[in-house]
Amino acid sequence: MPVYEISPDNAMAFHPGYWNRGVANDSSGYNYSAWNKLHRGAGVAQHVKSDPRPLPRATESIDLEPQLRLICPVGGMIVFSAAHMHSSVPNTSGVTRFSVDFRTVHEADVASGAGAPKCDESCAGTTMRDYLRVADLARLPEELIARYDDGTVSAGEAVYDPGRQDMSST
Repeated sequence: MPVYEISPDNAMAFHPGYWNRGVANDSSGYNYSAWNKLHRGAGVAQHVKSDPRPLPRATESIDLEPQLRLICPVGGMIVFSAAHMHSSVPNTSGVTRFSVDFRTVHEADVASGAGAPKCDESCAGTTMRDYLRVADLARLPEELIARYDDGTVSAGEAVYDPGRQDMSST
Protein backbone atom coordinates (compact mmCIF):
# COMPACT_ATOMS: atom_id res chain seq x y z
CA MET A 1 0.00 0.00 0.00
CA PRO A 2 1.92 3.08 -1.18
CA VAL A 3 1.92 6.17 1.01
CA TYR A 4 3.11 8.44 -1.82
CA GLU A 5 2.72 8.14 -5.59
CA ILE A 6 4.78 5.27 -7.01
CA SER A 7 6.17 4.62 -10.46
CA PRO A 8 7.87 1.69 -12.20
CA ASP A 9 11.27 2.91 -10.99
CA ASN A 10 10.38 2.74 -7.28
CA ALA A 11 7.81 -0.06 -7.07
CA MET A 12 8.04 -3.81 -6.64
CA ALA A 13 8.18 -6.52 -9.27
CA PHE A 14 6.42 -9.85 -9.67
CA HIS A 15 8.10 -12.71 -11.52
CA PRO A 16 5.39 -14.97 -12.99
CA GLY A 17 7.93 -17.30 -14.61
CA TYR A 18 8.52 -18.74 -11.14
CA TRP A 19 4.92 -19.02 -9.96
CA ASN A 20 4.59 -22.64 -11.06
CA ARG A 21 8.05 -23.99 -10.33
CA GLY A 22 10.39 -24.24 -7.40
CA VAL A 23 13.64 -22.36 -6.94
CA ALA A 24 16.66 -23.98 -5.32
CA ASN A 25 17.12 -22.30 -1.93
CA ASP A 26 18.50 -22.68 1.57
CA SER A 27 15.17 -22.47 3.44
CA SER A 28 15.84 -25.78 5.21
CA GLY A 29 18.10 -23.86 7.60
CA TYR A 30 15.39 -21.39 8.63
CA ASN A 31 13.19 -21.87 11.70
CA TYR A 32 10.56 -19.20 12.35
CA SER A 33 10.59 -19.64 16.14
CA ALA A 34 14.39 -19.34 16.29
CA TRP A 35 14.18 -16.25 14.06
CA ASN A 36 11.73 -14.63 16.51
CA LYS A 37 14.06 -15.26 19.41
CA LEU A 38 17.36 -14.30 17.80
CA HIS A 39 16.73 -11.86 14.97
CA ARG A 40 13.22 -10.44 14.81
CA GLY A 41 13.30 -6.79 15.77
CA ALA A 42 17.09 -6.94 16.21
CA GLY A 43 17.99 -3.46 15.01
CA VAL A 44 15.73 -3.68 11.95
CA ALA A 45 15.82 0.08 11.36
CA GLN A 46 19.57 0.03 10.78
CA HIS A 47 19.28 -2.37 7.83
CA VAL A 48 18.42 0.12 5.09
CA LYS A 49 20.80 -0.91 2.30
CA SER A 50 21.14 -4.59 3.21
CA ASP A 51 20.03 -7.03 5.89
CA PRO A 52 22.72 -9.34 7.30
CA ARG A 53 20.25 -11.35 9.38
CA PRO A 54 19.92 -14.93 8.13
CA LEU A 55 16.92 -15.29 5.82
CA PRO A 56 16.17 -17.99 3.24
CA ARG A 57 17.65 -17.10 -0.12
CA ALA A 58 17.77 -18.58 -3.59
CA THR A 59 20.84 -20.71 -4.25
CA GLU A 60 20.45 -20.57 -8.02
CA SER A 61 20.54 -17.64 -10.41
CA ILE A 62 17.19 -15.94 -10.80
CA ASP A 63 16.08 -14.49 -14.13
CA LEU A 64 14.04 -11.43 -13.21
CA GLU A 65 12.44 -11.25 -16.66
CA PRO A 66 9.65 -11.29 -17.46
CA GLN A 67 8.41 -9.12 -14.65
CA LEU A 68 5.28 -7.21 -13.81
CA ARG A 69 5.33 -3.91 -11.95
CA LEU A 70 1.88 -3.02 -10.67
CA ILE A 71 1.29 0.66 -10.05
CA CYS A 72 -1.63 1.54 -7.83
CA PRO A 73 -2.74 4.92 -6.52
CA VAL A 74 -1.76 6.29 -3.11
CA GLY A 75 -3.66 4.27 -0.51
CA GLY A 76 -4.41 1.54 -3.05
CA MET A 77 -3.44 -2.05 -2.35
CA ILE A 78 -1.62 -4.78 -4.17
CA VAL A 79 -2.82 -8.06 -2.67
CA PHE A 80 -0.90 -11.23 -3.52
CA SER A 81 0.32 -14.50 -2.11
CA ALA A 82 3.80 -14.32 -0.59
CA ALA A 83 4.39 -17.66 -2.34
CA HIS A 84 4.43 -15.80 -5.64
CA MET A 85 7.97 -14.72 -6.51
CA HIS A 86 8.29 -10.98 -6.00
CA SER A 87 11.05 -8.49 -5.31
CA SER A 88 11.80 -4.86 -4.57
CA VAL A 89 13.26 -3.07 -7.56
CA PRO A 90 16.21 -0.70 -7.26
CA ASN A 91 14.78 2.71 -6.42
CA THR A 92 16.10 4.98 -9.17
CA SER A 93 13.33 7.57 -8.84
CA GLY A 94 15.30 10.00 -6.67
CA VAL A 95 12.44 9.89 -4.15
CA THR A 96 12.40 7.89 -0.93
CA ARG A 97 10.08 4.90 -1.15
CA PHE A 98 7.56 4.53 1.67
CA SER A 99 5.01 1.74 1.82
CA VAL A 100 2.89 -0.07 4.36
CA ASP A 101 2.72 -3.84 4.16
CA PHE A 102 1.00 -6.48 6.23
CA ARG A 103 0.29 -10.18 6.10
CA THR A 104 -3.17 -11.67 6.33
CA VAL A 105 -4.80 -15.08 6.34
CA HIS A 106 -8.44 -16.00 5.88
CA GLU A 107 -9.59 -18.31 8.67
CA ALA A 108 -11.73 -20.42 6.33
CA ASP A 109 -8.69 -20.92 4.06
CA VAL A 110 -6.59 -21.91 7.08
CA ALA A 111 -9.27 -24.43 8.08
CA SER A 112 -9.56 -25.91 4.58
CA GLY A 113 -5.84 -25.84 3.79
CA ALA A 114 -6.41 -23.58 0.78
CA GLY A 115 -3.52 -21.52 -0.48
CA ALA A 116 -0.77 -21.24 -3.03
CA PRO A 117 0.98 -24.54 -3.75
CA LYS A 118 4.21 -25.15 -1.83
CA CYS A 119 6.80 -26.09 -4.38
CA ASP A 120 10.12 -25.12 -2.79
CA GLU A 121 9.70 -24.32 0.91
CA SER A 122 11.58 -26.28 3.54
CA CYS A 123 11.36 -23.84 6.46
CA ALA A 124 10.52 -25.03 9.96
CA GLY A 125 7.98 -23.44 12.25
CA THR A 126 4.81 -21.49 11.53
CA THR A 127 3.66 -17.88 11.58
CA MET A 128 0.08 -18.90 12.34
CA ARG A 129 0.31 -17.86 16.00
CA ASP A 130 1.09 -14.26 15.00
CA TYR A 131 -2.19 -13.45 13.26
CA LEU A 132 -4.81 -11.38 15.08
CA ARG A 133 -8.44 -10.93 14.04
CA VAL A 134 -9.12 -7.24 13.37
CA ALA A 135 -12.50 -7.19 15.14
CA ASP A 136 -11.29 -8.36 18.57
CA LEU A 137 -7.54 -9.15 18.30
CA ALA A 138 -8.25 -12.84 18.95
CA ARG A 139 -5.68 -15.32 17.68
CA LEU A 140 -6.50 -18.24 15.41
CA PRO A 141 -7.87 -21.25 17.28
CA GLU A 142 -5.11 -23.57 18.48
CA GLU A 143 -6.70 -26.53 16.67
CA LEU A 144 -6.20 -24.69 13.35
CA ILE A 145 -2.64 -23.69 14.23
CA ALA A 146 -1.89 -27.34 15.06
CA ARG A 147 -2.45 -28.22 11.38
CA TYR A 148 0.56 -26.07 10.47
CA ASP A 149 2.75 -26.69 13.51
CA ASP A 150 5.67 -29.00 12.81
CA GLY A 151 6.75 -29.44 16.43
CA THR A 152 9.84 -27.20 16.22
CA VAL A 153 8.47 -24.35 18.35
CA SER A 154 10.89 -25.28 21.15
CA ALA A 155 13.69 -23.81 19.00
CA GLY A 156 12.76 -20.28 20.04
CA GLU A 157 9.74 -18.04 20.51
CA ALA A 158 6.39 -19.29 19.18
CA VAL A 159 4.92 -15.78 18.89
CA TYR A 160 6.74 -12.60 17.98
CA ASP A 161 6.45 -10.14 20.88
CA PRO A 162 7.73 -6.65 20.01
CA GLY A 163 7.50 -5.67 23.69
CA ARG A 164 10.04 -8.25 24.82
CA GLN A 165 13.17 -6.56 26.12
CA ASP A 166 15.62 -9.49 26.07
CA MET A 167 16.04 -9.83 22.32
CA SER A 168 19.66 -10.27 21.34
CA SER A 169 21.38 -7.56 19.28
CA THR A 170 19.02 -4.81 20.44
